[in-house]
Amino acid sequence: MKTKKRIFMSLIVICFLTVSTQFPLYAEPDLTGREIMQKADEENDTDDSTYLLTMEIRRGNSKRVRKMKMWMKSDEQGNERSLIRFIWPAQVKGTGFLTIEHSDRDDDQWLYLPALKKVRRIASSKKGGSFMGSDFAYADMGGGSIDDYTYKLVGSEVIDGNDCYVVEETPATEKIKKDEGYSKKITWIRKDIFYRAQVKYYDKHGNYLKIMKLSDFRKIEEADVWLATYIITTNEQKKGNETAVTYDEIEVNTGIPDDFFTQRYLVKEK
Repeated sequence: MKTKKRIFMSLIVICFLTVSTQFPLYAEPDLTGREIMQKADEENDTDDSTYLLTMEIRRGNSKRVRKMKMWMKSDEQGNERSLIRFIWPAQVKGTGFLTIEHSDRDDDQWLYLPALKKVRRIASSKKGGSFMGSDFAYADMGGGSIDDYTYKLVGSEVIDGNDCYVVEETPATEKIKKDEGYSKKITWIRKDIFYRAQVKYYDKHGNYLKIMKLSDFRKIEEADVWLATYIITTNEQKKGNETAVTYDEIEVNTGIPDDFFTQRYLVKEK
């Protein structure tokens, strides 16, 4: 009787394998959309980092090149602070951009224009505007709170040979939608290293606006984190418009002083 039972169970297993090969079963993921995005924000975090960057703003056959330095640091609550200073060419040298992220309210952002010797605060309602004439918005330059959006896992897809979660992000409030100018974002998160592979942005009317692609991933061994060292954002509504950023130099966990991320330091033209 036991022999017959074993034969019967074997037949069930064979049938199951045959069916599942022809029609793969969908398995519920262990993580929700929100958990995936939260893990992506935390997985490759460092205490602080310093980058030398090259930005190319392309408009059809014309191209403008900018060199800039960026410092980033997280506070005790995990909120990110960043300072960008343009160092070349002469017409933008000394221009600075400071972002202070808050988990419980809108991020603070200031732009320093050396020609005017003036610091201008970026109002929340202006964060959908273009950052220094590029295809990045001011909103793209700040991390924002995870509570600013709601998240839905909508599937998985292979991007550049890497298996990715696909997460739909929707603004949590009408104010966030209005301020940032996005009705939703679709984000691809690599399953192996929990890093964004690409993001599609949709304008406030629901039309496809632009796509950001991240590549040239590098493992920063001293901090055990990954970094995409090439980012390109292409405007799908203005053909020929795109902005690329290349990470030329990278330093992590060097102990950047907190006073780097102040308006006083912002106006220092170095």
